[in-house]
Amino acid sequence: MHLISTERQPVNVCKYSFEFEENESVLTEYSHKYTIEAFEQMANEVDLNVWTDPNNMFA
Repeated sequence: MHLISTERQPVNVCKYSFEFEENESVLTEYSHKYTIEAFEQMANEVDLNVWTDPNNMFA
């Protein structure tokens, strides 16, 4: 997902300051899709459990 600045503006986040130009885009999210099996394998490697809904739509 990208957010687009509607105007030139400074943005402060904690001790950091950023300048955005009008129409400048900033990437705010990556979305990755995995099979339940692949997700379980990754989770097991770091000792996490995986829970899913009854239809395995969400984990």
